[in-house]
Amino acid sequence: MDVVAVAPALLALAVCLLSSPARALLLVYMPVLLLLPAHPRWVQAGLPDLGFLHAAILPIAFTTALTVRRWRPSAMDGLVLLLLLLRTLSQLRTDTWKDTQDNVFDWVCLMVLPYAVARGLVQQAGADLRVHMARSIVVLLAFVALLSVWEFRMGSNPLFVGLWEAVFPSQVRYLNQYRGGFARVTGPFTHSILAGILFGVGVLLQVWLHAGRHWRNRHFSLLLLCMLCMGSLMTLSRGPWIGLAAGLGCMLVGFSRDRRRAVVTLAVLLVFLGLPAMLALRDYVAVDLADAGSEMQANAAYRREIFDLYTPTLMQRPWLGWGVGGWPTVRNRESVDNQYLLMSLDHGLLTTGVFVLLLGSALVRLLRHGLVRKGRLDDGRLAITLLAAILCVGVSIGTVWLGAQTMPLLFLLLGWAESVLQAGAGQPAAADPMRAAAVHPGRATDHPPGLRPLSAPAPGAMRPLAAAPPPMGLPSPVPPGPMALPGGITPAPRWLT
Repeated sequence: MDVVAVAPALLALAVCLLSSPARALLLVYMPVLLLLPAHPRWVQAGLPDLGFLHAAILPIAFTTALTVRRWRPSAMDGLVLLLLLLRTLSQLRTDTWKDTQDNVFDWVCLMVLPYAVARGLVQQAGADLRVHMARSIVVLLAFVALLSVWEFRMGSNPLFVGLWEAVFPSQVRYLNQYRGGFARVTGPFTHSILAGILFGVGVLLQVWLHAGRHWRNRHFSLLLLCMLCMGSLMTLSRGPWIGLAAGLGCMLVGFSRDRRRAVVTLAVLLVFLGLPAMLALRDYVAVDLADAGSEMQANAAYRREIFDLYTPTLMQRPWLGWGVGGWPTVRNRESVDNQYLLMSLDHGLLTTGVFVLLLGSALVRLLRHGLVRKGRLDDGRLAITLLAAILCVGVSIGTVWLGAQTMPLLFLLLGWAESVLQAGAGQPAAADPMRAAAVHPGRATDHPPGLRPLSAPAPGAMRPLAAAPPPMGLPSPVPPGPMALPGGITPAPRWLT
């Protein structure tokens, strides 16, 4: 039964061939990313283990490579590839290639390919795909939040866990935790903290969609925002809440018309509220784990203690680390609940430095871009939103590992951000093949046989008849049929609008 993990590959390939990789990204990869568990694999001797996320991204990446013709290399591209190289070298120091190939395959499919696909397709399709991507993420996460109400109250997860346990026995990972008498919601995301990160990103994207009036119905838009906030609250995870607060603070400044006043207001709040909170937190965690007075204090003390315990272990192999899980356990502290420390132990300080540089450079460039660009779709608001989403993930993984769906989502955001930055650097959006196909239907494009832009009608499809010109003095009637959006992309499916 585990061969069902290959199904997303067949579905994605069919959509790519019949429509385009952009539609496969929206209609196949996004639902696989946000609705299916990440850990079940199809295991075959001699081949890398194939999961849902691997199967869904491979056909999309292949067809994207065939259709995207204008790719200007950037420093962020180099950092992503350098991160992959360092992680591979680190693993090869402790394992053979046969044992390393599964890890490398994971990193390629969950890190490099989501980044490349998002960057290539968004850069080619322009502003419309950005809106559709945000809508897709928001709607799917809101659906997960709605179904998770049962888990929050009853403590079971029948749809996202129970169903797949029958298909992949012993492969589905589910950690049921309680806090305050309620179950911490995990959905299909393995852990409640990871679920909190994903819901936080969804809240930030929905704030951008709502502020930009990218939903037809404002009441529906507010309902989606409430559902995502409810999902975040049901995870009962403080780390993602802090990350979400940091992201919302950035959006408060970036979206404000009077940014100087917003910066002053935010600075005052940080001084009078943030500084005392940091001092109180320092005193709160400065206790031994055995002397903690509550579960909350014990968790905070544990995260502080692992740094003290594992620093000597890290210094034994500081540059390329011990390999994935190869470091010796200290005092039975097997869980390293900090991605930066975990990456340092696994792959060394050099790899962690590249990862931090990747996130930091993206944040700085997005901030600079967001403060100077104006407009509605390709403006500073989108750059600030992506900055807030990446910052939310970056802060939150200080309390958890970058696992399950959070890794591909983070690199999807990074690729999306790079496409926005590349477009802002002067690359004309109208020069892409999809726009050219819409403006000049008879002109040859760069699409290979079997692939056509989203705006191209299916063979044999009827085109709407042109409306007759109105009588003199009367307003023009609304043209029949679906209208093409700017950039040559046909309207999204009804559930995305």
